[in-house]
Amino acid sequence: LLGVVSTSALELGVDIGSLDVTIHVGFPGSIASLWQQAGRGGRSGRASTSIFVALQSPLDQYFCNNPASLLRAEVEQPVVDPWNPLFLRGHLLSACVEEPMAQDAAISLFGTAAEEILAELKHTGLISETRPKGG
Repeated sequence: LLGVVSTSALELGVDIGSLDVTIHVGFPGSIASLWQQAGRGGRSGRASTSIFVALQSPLDQYFCNNPASLLRAEVEQPVVDPWNPLFLRGHLLSACVEEPMAQDAAISLFGTAAEEILAELKHTGLISETRPKGG
């Protein structure tokens, strides 16, 4: 493998194995993303190099003039609203796929928004209603 050109999807866990150099064009928006992308290199136990190519944005220019603030920065803590309907939908769908779940159980676990989300999942055919065995 001579090279790979990728979007930020590379940070999502693609394991190429023999990647020795990563080149980052512009700051990806978070320290966590930058380190996640850089971590794709050197996965085979060999040393690797990461190169940051700054763009014209003020943040990129700041990091060029203050590299220690980039290299020594703490990784940000993720902030997620667990009651966001988009997150709830995915979690509720996963829970239903893992094990059949009664609507009242879903509401007790996922809150009252689960009722509307379950109806939408049923309407789209992603889940279906089943009857308990022997019932």
